Amino acid sequence: MSAIAELKDNRSLWRLVRYVDCKSVLPPHCTKPVSNDLVAVCSSHAPDLHTFCKARLTELEQWNLGLRRPFKDTAFSAMTFNFGPGPAIPHKDFKNLSFGWCSITSLGEFDATRGGHLVLWDLDIAIEFPSHSTILIPSAILEHSNTAIQDGENRMSITQYNPAGIFEWIAHGFQPKHVAVSVGKEPADWWSKPQHMFSTIV
Repeated sequence: MSAIAELKDNRSLWRLVRYVDCKSVLPPHCTKPVSNDLVAVCSSHAPDLHTFCKARLTELEQWNLGLRRPFKDTAFSAMTFNFGPGPAIPHKDFKNLSFGWCSITSLGEFDATRGGHLVLWDLDIAIEFPSHSTILIPSAILEHSNTAIQDGENRMSITQYNPAGIFEWIAHGFQPKHVAVSVGKEPADWWSKPQHMFSTIV
């Protein structure tokens, strides 16, 4: 079964919409980030993936004490703010970890029944995505976009994700792949044969 077909049969995907408090969007050193609820959702709906990502990022931070995740205890290493004003065009985030989740949080003031929908093209669905909503999707393999909002409205978003390059760096012993290959170092097994870690909750 292909990854897309399996996602269509995965009921957990439809449950991964949570609401967050916009006021909790704080600087990285704060201990009450927008990802508080997100940590709970990730750990309960995709526990193996959550544990895997946190463990790899912990290894990275121990290797270089100057590195720090955007939020404490999160399983995501990167975060991007999108201030609009136009909608995102259909795309896949090919440089993200292929088997990882991407968190998308919608913010702003707009009528979610008339615009700002999240469209998952491979699944043939469009989801009402009101402000302060968060969804988790495998953005590297699902083509996604959002629809336009009405004149006079505003919509922004925050995404949290894991670039595949970071995990490749870790897998090759905290060095570029070509350097590891030149000295005969094999990558970690989880990189050569990535474990399937999608949720099996039904």
